[in-house]
Amino acid sequence: MKLTPHEQSTIDSYNQNATTFAKSRDEEKVWILEKQKLHNYKPHGKIIDIGSGSGRDAKDFIRFGYEYTGIDYSDGLLSQSRINNPGVTFLKQSVYDLDFPKNHFDLFWACAILLHMPKKQIDKALQSIHQIIKIGAIGCITLKKGEGERFVEGDHTGIGYKRFFSFYLEDEFKTILEKNSFEILESYTTDHSNKKWLVFFVKAR
Repeated sequence: MKLTPHEQSTIDSYNQNATTFAKSRDEEKVWILEKQKLHNYKPHGKIIDIGSGSGRDAKDFIRFGYEYTGIDYSDGLLSQSRINNPGVTFLKQSVYDLDFPKNHFDLFWACAILLHMPKKQIDKALQSIHQIIKIGAIGCITLKKGEGERFVEGDHTGIGYKRFFSFYLEDEFKTILEKNSFEILESYTTDHSNKKWLVFFVKAR
């Protein structure tokens, strides 16, 4: 499935700023509470990191003992992830076209990735994820809290790129998840990078 112009523009921004982005995201213990919660829900199995970025989160999931696969659509970020995690599997794939067998993964991690697609596309993305995970699979999704969708310039580390974001309210995204056959196990708002974020732990029905 072809990306929308908004999505392609965001990918272009990541490609152009991949090295700087990777350096800005190499701090340890980021989203560590959420990773630990995911591990508590399901401590073993195959995990897919959707939007693996510079590969920061891969280190924690491998340390937990998961069979890890990372996917991203930015060639620049994939290059950085492979430098940071030699020998680890990172594949260029769109969330809309996940090339894995059905019912393949036990867990998924979608941290700050589903927020880059227009709201009209979110059902397609969630349905695509649902196809490759097992019934009963556990996932964690993080999104920026807010309303509407728009391009945003810059980020909290001072990178001056332009990216597209969709913002959600908690009840709004709960409805979307339930419509797409995900049971909500836990949801809450948290502070991260000087912004309010939504966190959802889900189980595939």
